[in-house]
Amino acid sequence: MIEIKKLRKEFGNVRVLDDVSFEIREGETLGLVGESGCGKSTLGRTLLGLEKQTSGDIFFKKKDLSTFSLKELNSLRKEIQIIFQDPYASLNPRMTAGDIIAEPLDIHRLVNTKSEREEKISQLLNLVGLPSYMRSRFPHEFSGGQRQRIGIARALASEPKFIVCDEPISALDVSVQAQIINLLKKLQEEMGLTYLFIAHDLAMVKYLSTRVAVMYLGNIIELAPANELYKTPLHPYTQALFSAIPIPDPVLERSYHRIILKGEPPSFTNPLKGCAFACRCPHATAHCKAVRPKWKEISQDHFVACHML
Repeated sequence: MIEIKKLRKEFGNVRVLDDVSFEIREGETLGLVGESGCGKSTLGRTLLGLEKQTSGDIFFKKKDLSTFSLKELNSLRKEIQIIFQDPYASLNPRMTAGDIIAEPLDIHRLVNTKSEREEKISQLLNLVGLPSYMRSRFPHEFSGGQRQRIGIARALASEPKFIVCDEPISALDVSVQAQIINLLKKLQEEMGLTYLFIAHDLAMVKYLSTRVAVMYLGNIIELAPANELYKTPLHPYTQALFSAIPIPDPVLERSYHRIILKGEPPSFTNPLKGCAFACRCPHATAHCKAVRPKWKEISQDHFVACHML
């Protein structure tokens, strides 16, 4: 559904995305993980056209988005939507829940009458597990989980095919996170949705995702089916990242070996010529620091960018 080739995004002299290439297949959930500030949200926003790429290509259903006119882009936005990270900041406090959900319907002229509009609002509220009488309430009258359900309903209003989930559970209580994840999974099965799921919670990413991409300093360094990646991470950074996943069993936790990385990542304004992870990698050589590793398929559908493999 989505294909990205050599995507770059720069803010001034800061390169936030550095030749990113991958694809998102129809009907799947591609998880995107990495530490804070590595470029995950910028990638999601660039796919949606909220940020303009500096160079590279983005294809949606094999159509190059850079060739689209403004009218075509506006029409495309019906098919591509986003669920924002912060349900407290992403909803207009002066609009009722019903008007927030109906905004895409009004912008894209998807309903013809007021009664049709009200019926669609009720359907969307019920779809995300909220009673229709809540349409007249304002955002401050809802809990964080309920606000995020409104954000999901708004994203679904235009009947999209692809949704960027930009850390949709990170601002929620742990007890609510599972409810939202299960809702997203249920909606995907019922509506045939395709997700890019950006998150810090590695356990949630494994549960929801078909495949998982690992990002480091604006680069995709590993991409594989979720079960395989979590069972056999190959890149040294992926191994260190996954070793940080908490283990609920205190006996196993005490004996578990965690990989502690030393050093600091290079600055976005002064990146390394070679591998972005070379200055923190325990296996790095002079060649790693001088030459950028090639993106290669190690086993079926398991891709890594590392000289050591």
